[in-house]
Amino acid sequence: MNVLADFHHPDLWWSLHLLFEKRLGWNLFRPVGMEWFDEGYYHINDEGAGFHSAQELSKHLLVDSMRVSSDFPDQYEGVETQQGCEDFPLFKTVNFWELSECKMDILLCSTHLNEKPTFRLRERFFPEAKIIRQVGNMLEEVDPKLCLNVLCSDTSSFAHCKSENKLFYHQEFDLEMAKYEPPRKDNRISSFRHHFYLDVINHEIFEALRVLLPEFDFYSYGEGNPSGKIWIKRKEIKAIKDSTFVWQTKSWDGYGFNIHRAMALGRPVIVNPTDYVGKTAEPLLEDEVTCLFIEDKATDMANKIAFYSEPERHLKMCENAHRRFQEVVDFDKEFAQIKEFLGRLV
Repeated sequence: MNVLADFHHPDLWWSLHLLFEKRLGWNLFRPVGMEWFDEGYYHINDEGAGFHSAQELSKHLLVDSMRVSSDFPDQYEGVETQQGCEDFPLFKTVNFWELSECKMDILLCSTHLNEKPTFRLRERFFPEAKIIRQVGNMLEEVDPKLCLNVLCSDTSSFAHCKSENKLFYHQEFDLEMAKYEPPRKDNRISSFRHHFYLDVINHEIFEALRVLLPEFDFYSYGEGNPSGKIWIKRKEIKAIKDSTFVWQTKSWDGYGFNIHRAMALGRPVIVNPTDYVGKTAEPLLEDEVTCLFIEDKATDMANKIAFYSEPERHLKMCENAHRRFQEVVDFDKEFAQIKEFLGRLV
């Protein structure tokens, strides 16, 4: 079986690779070359659509992200051609002009903007193929007339989805790589959210805690952040393991790879509880058991962090976080459900 999917972001692609190639033994392909965009069959982003599509469609190998931060240009200079992630699966690519020689059984699109292009692609080249819409963003729009089959990992989008064949699931990541280890006493709080400074209120709390907790080191990783983007997945996982707490404030989180990976690794997260009410990650979160909810006053939050960073309490919270992930997320069980979903594609 051959699957042709658009490229939305690296973690999603990796999860699709684990599903279609590793678990099912199928072939997963992605478009390459600007002809896809020029001919109207690839549309990723409304703002600067040609620019974003050119970035994605130029990739033959993963360089984790083609975007270079303008906020810290010196820090990112040259990385898109010199850095990558050796663990990331190599792309199987298809040029637009090769389509007449290809057979695709499934066409998968992961953004609303790509629904109509994907439908047109099937009508022109692969009339027997089935379309799967993958959804991971919060309240993402899905056209049930075009997308009859939906794999959804965002609870809000799943609740509103009217498609005939739909399944809620968690996007898989490599649990051998993200394996739990007991914490060390590092006194480190790390954020992995891109452009964290744009979240003004939570960023101000983060910086206030840096002053109130001088015994802690604070790191802000990701694009546009002072600690920089971590390109190698194993290094990112190590940075999570080295953290006492992972700071994850994101009111529009859908599935949320950062929060799920941190919990799988047994590192408690610091969150705004309102960010995750009714969200996919909500069952993972229990204040002072698996995570810490942010308090209204920075001084109260500093005391809370200091209290739960005490080694015995922190170890217990790490164990709780890892155990809760295992209770909530079962990739093997969900794979059986996905196989049933694939068996009833329309």
